[in-house]
Amino acid sequence: VLSVGEFGLYVLLMGLIVLFQSLSTLGLGQLLAREIGRNPDQEAQTLGAALLLSLPATLVSFILFLGLAWLLKDEGDFVRLAAIVGLSLPFTSLLQCGESVFVAHAEGVALMHLNIVEQAFRVALSVAALLAGLGLYGLVTAYTLGRLLAAGVMVAIFYRRRLGPSPKLERGNLRFVRELMWTFAPMHLLANIYFRADVIILGWLATDEILGIYGCAMRIVSMSFMLPECIIFSAFPHVSHSWSVQAEDFSPRVVASMELLLGLSLLGTAAMIVGSAFFLTLIFGVKYAASVPVLAVLAFMLPGHALNTQIGLLFQAATREKWALAGVACATAVFFALISLGTVLGGVHGAALGTAAATWVMALLYLWASQPHFYRLSRTSAPIKALILLAVALSLVAWWRPAEDLTFCLAMAAAALLPVAGSGLWRALTPGRIRRVLSF
Repeated sequence: VLSVGEFGLYVLLMGLIVLFQSLSTLGLGQLLAREIGRNPDQEAQTLGAALLLSLPATLVSFILFLGLAWLLKDEGDFVRLAAIVGLSLPFTSLLQCGESVFVAHAEGVALMHLNIVEQAFRVALSVAALLAGLGLYGLVTAYTLGRLLAAGVMVAIFYRRRLGPSPKLERGNLRFVRELMWTFAPMHLLANIYFRADVIILGWLATDEILGIYGCAMRIVSMSFMLPECIIFSAFPHVSHSWSVQAEDFSPRVVASMELLLGLSLLGTAAMIVGSAFFLTLIFGVKYAASVPVLAVLAFMLPGHALNTQIGLLFQAATREKWALAGVACATAVFFALISLGTVLGGVHGAALGTAAATWVMALLYLWASQPHFYRLSRTSAPIKALILLAVALSLVAWWRPAEDLTFCLAMAAAALLPVAGSGLWRALTPGRIRRVLSF
């Protein structure tokens, strides 16, 4: 329904709100999940401290969000749209804290039902608003109302099922959470800046149409992130407990889960590339066909994103947040440099290459920094061989620009499948290995 330029504004707006959501929650969601897993008897006090600290942060985030929107697009409509989306910040803060509580209590099914209700409500309201001719105003209003509905339903489920004790405030816990927050908050904020750097840079350097073409491809890639994230986040409280008691089989299981995530992600990358033209034209329409080669490049983010998510949470589970913070800080600086350079030299295609490359830079940094603490990878291990093969394949394909997008996409799919076969990751995808890893 929207034009490419209007969709570009929508991508910019929603990318910025996710960035400021991390500022409003201060990284307290991951802190809650870890501390409830490690100290369940202090759940009420930890939850109360987290909710109290997020209140002023939400107000500051709303003000800064409006200021940045005005700086990026000095247009009345864009600032008004930002104000409507900004009203969702307090509901999102409550939701992210609540999601950590649900995960810690193994209530993934209830959380899934809640997300289905919110998404169904948003889709129905968005379609109705677009058909009524409300355009971007209808879309952003549907988003804010969806967040409001989800927050209300989550609170109702929490008390109805008695998932945990009611929040309680104690000075000792408030001081404890506040001290940890100074590491978790910058790490969480930098991680979101890292994943939204492309939108920020394209908002400055590119037109709304280019941002729309890029954002269309990134939407499909972002949906693929759900597979590794669902596996990793649901296991996070248990991993925190296992690390705290120093389980003997912690290291081999970490390597096995890494191989499983890497193998699944590379298969997902190939599937996205092969089906890029079909998915893009089916979901977004023929006018977004220019996004097909962009998606073929961005799809290579999936395996790197899976490794980054897993290793980042391992650092948090082991109370080594400063290592994770240092890795994200270095990768964010590299990300801004690569995307800016790619956008200036190659437009939307250069931005896609910079985004994919920066994701793998962070993965390599994390692999290098995490091995002494959690596991050991030999030079002939499957993850290392997969990274080498992937780097070689990407280097060859990145410089090859065929005239037909279909040929380019098939070449990229072959490059994605090469590490699966060449590194032996196919062994990690057998049913027996998958069952052993998931039993962790």
